[in-house]
Amino acid sequence: MIKRGLSIFDPPNDLVDASGVTPKLGEGERVLWIGTPGWFSSFFCTNSWGMPAVLVAAFILYRGLYVRTAAQYAIDGLIAWRWGVVGFTVFFAFIINFVALYMGGAFVYILTTKRMMVKVDRTRLLVRLFQYFKKVSDADGFAAYDLRYLNGARVYAGPLGYGNVSVSYKVGTFGSLRGDLDTYKSEPVFRRARRYVKVYFRSVVFFHPAETFCNVYFGIKDVDRLGDLLNDQCAAHLSKR
Repeated sequence: MIKRGLSIFDPPNDLVDASGVTPKLGEGERVLWIGTPGWFSSFFCTNSWGMPAVLVAAFILYRGLYVRTAAQYAIDGLIAWRWGVVGFTVFFAFIINFVALYMGGAFVYILTTKRMMVKVDRTRLLVRLFQYFKKVSDADGFAAYDLRYLNGARVYAGPLGYGNVSVSYKVGTFGSLRGDLDTYKSEPVFRRARRYVKVYFRSVVFFHPAETFCNVYFGIKDVDRLGDLLNDQCAAHLSKR
């Protein structure tokens, strides 16, 4: 059964069938990994650079509650309104995280020997509203990317093995592809390290400015191990060209 927080390498056949990917597999293609964003990992891995600034603003507003004059305290509803502003500011700081908690249930990530796939649940309100993956997914909600598009992907791994796989340099805001697949070379993008996909370890995993839910496979468990597997598959796939 497909549930939140999965990260299964070499998944059993019943899990592969439950994901609905079996009819999509080509000849000789095999599923290597199935993952879904978890609850905690979705919240943890979708911090943004704007969050600290908004939290500082909330702290300033909070501090301002205690430097009011006696006349201001006497104004009916003023302090309650100020507390409401502080609460809304704190909520706004975590708005992306709250959206991620909802959006995490819309995606199933699947890695095969030939492609990286995303299964999208189109019944989700925000998926329909923002038309995520609409132009690149099929009638069953599957968006498939050739492994050559992952050459140069960045994996950000944080504590507990949670993290994101960023392909924002090749996958656009709504999942559309940038560039021509025929222009890709077989050499690793990270030539100094001889890596196709590079893993970066961070104490806090951030959403970077150009990233969205479409160009980041977010909230994944065992993401460092997945990064190594992606690197191996890219190397094997591109070397056949």
